[in-house]
Amino acid sequence: MAQKLKAIAFHEAGHAVMCWCEGVAVRTISILPEDEVESLDSISDTGSHCHMDLDPRPKKRSRMEKLVKVCLAGPYAQRRYQPRSHWRADGEYDFGSAAELINSFTGSDREAEAYLHLLEIQTQQELEHENIWMRVEALASALVEKKILSARKIRSILKDPPISAQRLEQIMKYAMPIPFPEVSRIEVELTECGPGTNNKDRSRGFVWPQTYVGSIQCSNASICAGNLDLAQIIAQMVDDQADEREVLHQCSGGDDNRPCPTSFNGSVRLSYVE
Repeated sequence: MAQKLKAIAFHEAGHAVMCWCEGVAVRTISILPEDEVESLDSISDTGSHCHMDLDPRPKKRSRMEKLVKVCLAGPYAQRRYQPRSHWRADGEYDFGSAAELINSFTGSDREAEAYLHLLEIQTQQELEHENIWMRVEALASALVEKKILSARKIRSILKDPPISAQRLEQIMKYAMPIPFPEVSRIEVELTECGPGTNNKDRSRGFVWPQTYVGSIQCSNASICAGNLDLAQIIAQMVDDQADEREVLHQCSGGDDNRPCPTSFNGSVRLSYVE
């Protein structure tokens, strides 16, 4: 029963974190039984506790795509946490809602199936980002403990999710494998824009050692030979004893010289050991 409850907590956390990623309002999430949920005036039952407006005919295609990702994020977060759980059955309403939304913008079953498959891939890729998944984990843990979370508590967790020492070690190996003994704090604030972000600005960065916000990588790595080398940037800053450096990086093409439109811009700030 405990494992089932935790799987559902990851399901609801997936919905909520994707709401946060896509700018969709979320008021409350809960893993309480339906009869208890219905007794609370602050919660309206929408089939998932993200409390978004699942209008089957949204005015804008971009809004539809956001809502579809929110729908899909629940079952796919549950699957990532516990692949053998009944994630597809638990997400039956979510998949149905996603299909209904997509059908409003497609002219055939074949087109709708392809459109849904694309958004499923994009949703799963977002959940695979370390900065996204650690928020799903933090929110799911809080949900198991509290059973219901308010909008204020959700925002607090998503803004600064608690990280275990083991998770922080894993994150730092992924984000910054080279230590700098002279440095006491690294702040990286960048935005990435390219195919992996639907050509929209997406936050990429971290604060070490306190918290972690995201990884730095080219989303089109298969054809990109110009990945952003943060280790080299920081090493040069240490050599120059620089406190801050602006980053404007346009990724280059691969061996076949195909262009890579991915770009990064922002800043890197260092604090040194006194």
